Amino acid sequence: MRLDLRAKPKKITALALAWRVLVAVFIIVIGLNFFLPRFLPSVAMSVAFPFWKMRDFIVGIFFDNPYFKRQSSLVEEIIALEEENERLRMAQLQTEILRADNNAFREILGRAVHIETTLYPVVVRPAQAPYDVLVIDLENTEEGLFAGQRIVYGNIALGRVAEVAGRFAKVELYSSSGKETSGILLPSEVPVTLSGRGGGNFVVNLPRDTSVSVGDSVIFSEDGNFVLAQVGSVDESEKEPFKTVRLAIPKNIFSLRFVELVK
Repeated sequence: MRLDLRAKPKKITALALAWRVLVAVFIIVIGLNFFLPRFLPSVAMSVAFPFWKMRDFIVGIFFDNPYFKRQSSLVEEIIALEEENERLRMAQLQTEILRADNNAFREILGRAVHIETTLYPVVVRPAQAPYDVLVIDLENTEEGLFAGQRIVYGNIALGRVAEVAGRFAKVELYSSSGKETSGILLPSEVPVTLSGRGGGNFVVNLPRDTSVSVGDSVIFSEDGNFVLAQVGSVDESEKEPFKTVRLAIPKNIFSLRFVELVK
């Protein structure tokens, strides 16, 4: 019996074949890129071009179709309506809170309940505008405003409408620099003329023998139901015939969210 001593050929496994093909393709690609640098980009674009056309066709079906456009527009309108409803709900809640605060304030200061007012949201405050000026929004009201109407907050007299333009109205506060407003000092009931100094502040010079203390109030001379300012400090000297009284609006004008228009 003869033995076959010849070496049997090794079988090439699938993994080894795959590696050989991969290496061969890699060598071919490198060679083509080296000797023909423009060949691969042109081939890649030729292969990709049909896919790009198909993508544009499919996208066009969805985005250029009137049905899908209409559905997208409806979704945007629904989102806008939901946001508007939320804004109105918050505004109504703030209005209710402010009304409750105002009612309590009226009871404390004894303001007559028959005085009718309308609430308006403040969109620009003195911190955002020069001088003591407010801008109120008239969008959700059908009432006609005109220059000279009084603006208050609870029992506090703030100022008057200075100008109406479209859906907005500008309010000039009594504390505007250089503006003079007549009032009555309580409890002495002395008539005074407050001079605005800006920032919600006033100053007035009174005879030295006038009775005035920190915390005293000055009411509006046109309507005693409203307070103009409260005394913050009194500066006097035995050598001077007058004393300087500094006052301020008893409300932070830089944080006003709503004000009231006296009808």
